[in-house]
Amino acid sequence: MKEKLQHIIQDLNIQLKNECVLTEAASGAYACTPILAALAGAEVYAFARDSKYGSASDCINEVQTLAELCGVSSRIHFHIEKNEMPWERATVITNSGALRPLNSEILEGISSSCRIPLMFEAWEFRSQDLDLDFCKLKGIRVAGTNERHPQVDVFGYLGDMVVRQIQDAKQTPYRNKFIVVSNNDFTPYLCKPLVSMSEGVGVYCPLEYKSEIENLEANYLGDWNATEIPNDWKSASAVIYTGSPFSENLWGTFPLLNFNIWKTLSSPLLLRFAGDVREADLVQHEIKFHPENVPAGHMGILPSAIGWDPIIRLQAGSLKVAELMKTNETHYNNFELAQYL
Repeated sequence: MKEKLQHIIQDLNIQLKNECVLTEAASGAYACTPILAALAGAEVYAFARDSKYGSASDCINEVQTLAELCGVSSRIHFHIEKNEMPWERATVITNSGALRPLNSEILEGISSSCRIPLMFEAWEFRSQDLDLDFCKLKGIRVAGTNERHPQVDVFGYLGDMVVRQIQDAKQTPYRNKFIVVSNNDFTPYLCKPLVSMSEGVGVYCPLEYKSEIENLEANYLGDWNATEIPNDWKSASAVIYTGSPFSENLWGTFPLLNFNIWKTLSSPLLLRFAGDVREADLVQHEIKFHPENVPAGHMGILPSAIGWDPIIRLQAGSLKVAELMKTNETHYNNFELAQYL
């Protein structure tokens, strides 16, 4: 693990010397965030709290163990009270889960020169996580991370994630058909692995993606104005849904997002990759779904479900964004990385 963390720091040439980074101390793959910042030269303050993923003390122990392995334990300081974090000294604040929401009460106490890099692309922004209007009013810079930058390439893992979600739902791609219902840039990444592994992939998506998904040899079934499922697709093993904005329930606002349409499948099963949908509506219409509970604005499967690699790349990419923001740059190695909001 030490080698992976050091490699991504070197590959992205992340330079955070003399920076004060406020982030979280989390468990599993997310334990890498303060380590990456410290390896890049920052002084790091990590906040830990109890959650369903583990206790605050367990999270601190995980990060400490990894920090010692990487030789950066002296640069990471831990807090279990959010108001004890040195907000006024921060030059970089990550939008990590334990720190959210970054509301006006917190932001009031930080410097206008502080930067907030988002661990996702700008179009995925969730207003409940961060008071963007207040940031703009105060001059605090906020930028998303281009997950498709060649040296970050987090979107490249979406295929692994959708296969894992299918398997978690006790299904298999092999010899089965799948329908993808998507209105965003995840679309081709979800289709790519399934085309090679399954009997067929049918896609409902905006027309702008039609050529790309047909080049992958997926079947374009129409846009979200469609009102029925072709008979030869009614045997699909599952429907993979990703509708953005992920925090909004779009069902009932497009002709295709009508539960009665999906009840016509021989064995209706909705895989909630990303995008809000009310469980009660699915139960009422006798449509099976997986996973059972997905909070609005969150994905139905986390990148960490397939291992540490996508998380390491995402967190490292966002820390590079923090570095670029210091001089209002957008590109690294001739590709856009920082997406300013």
